[in-house]
Amino acid sequence: GRPEEGDRLADIAQGFTLNRFHRDRRIDPVKARGVYRGWARTALEGRHGDLLLAEVEGEVAGLATFAVADGELGVGLVALVAVHPDFRGRRVLDALMAGCERALGGDVLVTSTQVSNGPALRAFGRHGLLPYGARHIFHRWFK
Repeated sequence: GRPEEGDRLADIAQGFTLNRFHRDRRIDPVKARGVYRGWARTALEGRHGDLLLAEVEGEVAGLATFAVADGELGVGLVALVAVHPDFRGRRVLDALMAGCERALGGDVLVTSTQVSNGPALRAFGRHGLLPYGARHIFHRWFK
């Protein structure tokens, strides 16, 4: 990724709305989108490991961040995968996951998503990822 692609990457990342920030009605949707916009921008700085971009017809269609989480165990972590809405249903996520798998070259690939994110669950399943646990995240509001 190049710094001049920051706005495009932020736009792609903010399109991910199947997450806890958007499900909690007490969180302003603009702030919820801002979480992912910020994540995409800091990914360009290398703060989330490596950044992989998918292009379709010369346009950035999606992004993924990944890193080796544990070299001893051969575990690679895919932290964020996002596809621009205009390119959904075109297997861009599949290309990103395959690229992460090749780049990591380890024995184990780990990622996570919300249990309500059906498209990601199906795509991860296509890549042989199996769920091995679930967790609940609790929000408490003081105002």
